[in-house]
Amino acid sequence: MKNVKNHLFAINIAILLLIIAGCKEYTTKTKINSDGSCERIVIVEGDTSNIAGLPFQIPIDKSWKIEKKKSEKDSTKVVYTAEKKFNDVNDLNAEYGNQSKIGVKINFKKKFRWFYTYYEYEEKYKSFYPFKLTPLKNFLSKEEYRKFLDGDTSKVLKKRIDEYAGKGYIEHFLSEFLKACKKHNITDVSEASINAHKQQLMEQIDKKGEDVNEIINFLEKTLESKSLKVVEPDIELIIKNIESKMEWAGSANGTYTNQISMPGVILSTNSKSVKGNTVEWKVDSQRFQFEDFAMRVESRSANVSMFVITGIIFVLALLLLIIPKIRRK
Repeated sequence: MKNVKNHLFAINIAILLLIIAGCKEYTTKTKINSDGSCERIVIVEGDTSNIAGLPFQIPIDKSWKIEKKKSEKDSTKVVYTAEKKFNDVNDLNAEYGNQSKIGVKINFKKKFRWFYTYYEYEEKYKSFYPFKLTPLKNFLSKEEYRKFLDGDTSKVLKKRIDEYAGKGYIEHFLSEFLKACKKHNITDVSEASINAHKQQLMEQIDKKGEDVNEIINFLEKTLESKSLKVVEPDIELIIKNIESKMEWAGSANGTYTNQISMPGVILSTNSKSVKGNTVEWKVDSQRFQFEDFAMRVESRSANVSMFVITGIIFVLALLLLIIPKIRRK
């Protein structure tokens, strides 16, 4: 029988691997034009033999201009490049609709203000950690989470991250177990009965690492149920699915660079790298492992024609005031 603790250990190892620099390099370059259209380039460097299987969505259809070549930095790696132009950001967003991939959401606003036009761009990478029934804030404060993102490897933070991973795994297990009980019409197990023994269930399943038969015996005793043998195949499947989810999340390991070029002059951004009208974020997968990562930039461009029109109107208005006075003289 499968050992639950082995799976929990695998989860913690997967988290550790996500903290280490990844083997794939993802680079996204987006140019926003003043009319709202945009151009997108996606580059992946590494083992690209299974592009379709990567958790981060990479373009593969023929609507993109795709090129493959050997890496100049490492001949054992391949550089995969995809490029495409879009009429607007809505069309670009449609490219990221695959729910089985790491979510990417883009928002763009254009505001005309006579002399200037303002542009606001936000791109968000969705958290890909699969067990979110337990809130992260129950284990880490905002300040502690910031330290974790900054690379703090203290024992206290590591312990809390491990606890969060363990609790998340067990919460998911119990949620799926309850669904299995409902499927088999087991009426003496309910959400209320599980919640009443939640702490005990989480501690014991986490600590004992027993096989499926022993887990069932423990659940029957704790929940005072005599009919849980029927869910044994379901529990084995639950554990298998949990392992699969973690393997998928582990494959997100890598470095992610996102460049945005905006029309006009950059006014504000949460990026630490600004060169001209281009901003850049470079992070590893840890940055959006547990929580969404939003990248924002705002720019402004001058409406030259509006300055000219305003000048003409001003001159005409001035003439309308002066000419009558001249005629009266």
